[in-house]
Amino acid sequence: MRALLLLSLLLLGRPHENFAQGEFAAGWSALQRGDYAAAANIFAAAASLRPEAAVGLSLAYQELGRYDESRAAVTAALSAKPDAGLHLRLGELELFLGDQPAALRHFAAARELAPQDPAAQFQHAALQWQFGERMESRRVFEALLRRYRTTPGLPAREIALVARACIFLERFHDANRLFEQAVKLEPQDWRLYLPWGELFLEKYNESEAAAVFREALQQNPHCVPAQLGLARCQAAGDLGAAIAMTKAVLAKHPNHPAARVLAAELLLTANHESAAAEHLATVRKAFPRHCPALSLQAVLADRRMDQAAVNQIIAQVAALNPQDPVVLMSLAADAARRYLFKESVAYYRRALALDAQNWAAVTGLGISLSRLGQDQEAKQLLETAYRHDPFHVPTVNLLNLFDEYEQYDTLRTAHFLIRLHRDDRPIIGAQAAALCEAAYQAMAPRYRVKPPQPITVEIFPKHDDFAVRCFGLPGAQYFLGICFGPLVTMNSPRARERGEFNWQETLWHEIAHVMHLELSANRIPRSFAEGLAVYEAARARSEWGMNMELAMLRALRAGQVLPLHELDESFTGQAERVSLAYYQASQMVEFITQRHGFDKVLALLPHFKQGKKTEAAMQAVLHQTSAEFDRAFLQFLREKFQPERVQTELLTATPVDKMLAKMAGQPPHPPVMQDGDRLRRLAENEPNNFFAALLYGKYLAQNKQPAEAEKYLRQAKTLLPAYGGADNPYELLADLFWQQGRQQEAVAELEFLTSHNGEALAAALTLADWQLARRDSAGAAVALARALAIYPYDSKRQRQLGELYLALRQPAVAVPAFEAVLGLQPADRAGAHCDLASAYLQLGKRDLARKHARLSLEIAPDYERAQEVLLRAVE
Repeated sequence: MRALLLLSLLLLGRPHENFAQGEFAAGWSALQRGDYAAAANIFAAAASLRPEAAVGLSLAYQELGRYDESRAAVTAALSAKPDAGLHLRLGELELFLGDQPAALRHFAAARELAPQDPAAQFQHAALQWQFGERMESRRVFEALLRRYRTTPGLPAREIALVARACIFLERFHDANRLFEQAVKLEPQDWRLYLPWGELFLEKYNESEAAAVFREALQQNPHCVPAQLGLARCQAAGDLGAAIAMTKAVLAKHPNHPAARVLAAELLLTANHESAAAEHLATVRKAFPRHCPALSLQAVLADRRMDQAAVNQIIAQVAALNPQDPVVLMSLAADAARRYLFKESVAYYRRALALDAQNWAAVTGLGISLSRLGQDQEAKQLLETAYRHDPFHVPTVNLLNLFDEYEQYDTLRTAHFLIRLHRDDRPIIGAQAAALCEAAYQAMAPRYRVKPPQPITVEIFPKHDDFAVRCFGLPGAQYFLGICFGPLVTMNSPRARERGEFNWQETLWHEIAHVMHLELSANRIPRSFAEGLAVYEAARARSEWGMNMELAMLRALRAGQVLPLHELDESFTGQAERVSLAYYQASQMVEFITQRHGFDKVLALLPHFKQGKKTEAAMQAVLHQTSAEFDRAFLQFLREKFQPERVQTELLTATPVDKMLAKMAGQPPHPPVMQDGDRLRRLAENEPNNFFAALLYGKYLAQNKQPAEAEKYLRQAKTLLPAYGGADNPYELLADLFWQQGRQQEAVAELEFLTSHNGEALAAALTLADWQLARRDSAGAAVALARALAIYPYDSKRQRQLGELYLALRQPAVAVPAFEAVLGLQPADRAGAHCDLASAYLQLGKRDLARKHARLSLEIAPDYERAQEVLLRAVE
C-alpha cells in the first residue's frame, strides 16, 4: 500500500505556482481540467526554452499514455542544464512505470540540486523508506511536519506532502486533517484528492474513499487514478462491476500500467487466470521492472505450483530492491484468499524477515494464524499492529471480537472444540456437540481421513461477528458458514431472521468441508468443494437438499447449464448464479458417484492437492475431456429433471402473467391474479405448465372451488414434485384437505414437504399442531423437532417437544428440550426446572432429578408436582 500511496500522487511533486502566470497559464489550466492534448500542444512550444514547460509537457504526455515521449521531453531539457524539477519529474515517471531504482536515482539527484525543496525531500525519503532507510526517511518526514507547524501559509500541495509524511509517521488523524485542509485551500486541484482516497482505502473505508475519488473526478473527469480508485472501492461489494469499470478505463488508456495491473488483480480474484496473465504480459513487455506486475506474475506461478518461477521472480525483485517484500505480500494475500493459510503464514513470515516494521504483514500474519485456530499468537500480532495503526478496520474488529470471547463457553467432544455464546449453549450446545460427532462418524470413515484434532467450531450469535471472524469486516450477508480447514465458523440461528436458514444443515455442510479440505491440502476448487458439501448434507437428511430443481429446469430449458470450465468462475458472480453453481456442483458429484462410484470422487482429491484444476483432475481420474464430461453430465441432468416434460414459462400469457410466474416461489409472495377466465385459459392451453396449474389451482382454492382446485394443484405437484418453495402445491393441498376433514391426506402433504424442505418452518409447526389434534404424539414430535432445528428460540414449542418425548418414554431427547426452555429464561422457571427433573428421573439420573426438583421448590415451595418428583427421586 505504501507503493500505491507513492504512485497516487506523482503529480503532487514540485510546486509550479509560477507556471500559472504568463504564457504557461493556459497549459496548466488545460492540464488541470484534463485536456491533456491541449496542454501538450501548449507546453511543446516552449519545452526547449524552459524546464517548467518540459515538466508540463512530460505530465501531459504521461496522462496521454505516451510514456517514451514523456521521458524524452524531460531528458532533452536535462541535457541542456541540470535541474531539480526535471529530475523530480523523471523520478515520478519512472516510479509510475515501475522502475524503483531509476526513480530513486532521480529523486536523489533532485534532492542534491535542491536540498531544501519539500517535494524533493519527500519523494526521496518515501522511496528510501521502501529501500529500508527508515531512520533517515523518518527524520525527513518529521522535518516536513515541523516546517508545517512553524511556517504559516504553506500552499495546498505542500500541505498534502506533509499529510503523506504523516502516514509514514503513523499519524493518521493528522494526515486526514491535513488532506482536508489542502483540498479546502485548492478544491479545484484534483491531484490533492488522490492520496487522501488511497488513505481511506488502506483503512478499509471504501465509502469515504469513493466520495474523495468522486470529488477528484468532478474537478477532472478524465482522472485515471480516481477512476481506478473507484473500481477498487467497488470490488469489495461487486467484483464484476469493478472489473467492468477497469475495462472501461483500459478501453481509453490501453497502455496504462496501473490499470492493467488492477485488471489482472481483479481477474485473479475472480479466478480468470488466463485473462489476468494477458494483462500482466502486456505490462511486463513494456515495463519489465514493474514490481506490482512482477508480484502478480509470481501469484500466477504459485497457483500453478511452479516454485522455480516464484523463486525467480522473488530474486528478480530482490535485485531491484532487496528490502521490498511486495512479492511475498502478494503471495501471502493470494494464498489466504484461496484458504491456503499455512502457505500464507509462511509467506508473511518471509515478508517480515525483510521488513519487520511492515504492519500490513503483521496484520496479515495474525489473520491467517487466526484462521488456523492459532488465536494466541494471532492476537499478539494483531495487538502489535494495532499499536502502530489503530485505524486498520479488520485489526480493530478482530481484536474486539477476541475480547468478546469472554462471553463464550467451550464444549469439548471426542473430535471437536465448540465455542459458542453462553446464551446459546443451553439452546443449541448439546445438539451442536451431538451433530458434530455424528457428522464426523458419518464422513471421516467414508473419506478415509483423520483431520488434525480438535476441529474448532465457532458459532456466533450476531452475523456481523461471524463476518468479522471470516473477513475482518461486517456484512457478507450471503454466507451462513465458512470452513477454513481446522476452523469452522457459522451463524447461530439467532444471528438471522426467524426461520431464515437451517443451522444444523449449515453445520453438517461445513464439517463436510473439513474432510475434503484436509485431503486436498485446501487446494480443492471451490466448485467441487461446495458440490461435495451440498451433496453430503442432502445425503445425510432429505430435508437438507437445496430445493433448486426449478432453477435447474429453467437452466436446462434455456441452455444455461454451466460447462465444467466455467463452474469455478461462477462462484464470484451474482447471488442467483452462485446458488445455481452450488446446486449444479452437487449434481455433478451425484453424477460421478452414480456413474463411476464414490471412490472416483475421492480419487480426484489427491490431484487437487497437486494443484490440478478440475478439468485436468477429471481427465486423469475419469479419462474424459471436459467436453466429453459436459455432454455426459448434461444427459444425466436431462434424464433426471426431464425438462421437456414440464414447462416453467407461460408461453401464451401476457407479459404481466409471465412476470408473476417468474416471481412465484420467490419471497415475497406474488399477488394472485383475480381473472379466473384468463387463468383457466392459461391452464387449459398449457397443460404441461407448472405455474399455469399452480396459479389456477390457488385461485380456485381461494374462491371456494375445492374439487377443481385439487385437480390443478395435483397436476402442478405431478409436473414438478420436488418444488417446495413459497406457494407450493403441498401447503395449498394440505389446507384444502384439512378444511374438508381429510386429515390424513392433509398431514401426508406436509410430511412430504417438511421432509424435503429444511427451511419450511411454518409448515412444520402447522404439521405439529395437526398431529397433536389427531393425537399422534410421535408424528407431532418429528414435526416439532424439524421446526426447532430451524429456529430453536421458542420456549413454548421447546417445552411442548420435551413433554412429547416424555410421553413417548424418550427422556434422553427430552432433556435438551427442557434445558433449552430454561436457557430461554421462561416466566415459569419453577415449572421448567420441574420438567427437567421429570426427564432426568425417567432417564434414571436421580441426582440431577433431585437437583432440579429442589431448584423448582426454591422458587415455588408449595409446588406439588415438584414435591412429587423430589419424593420419587429420593425413594
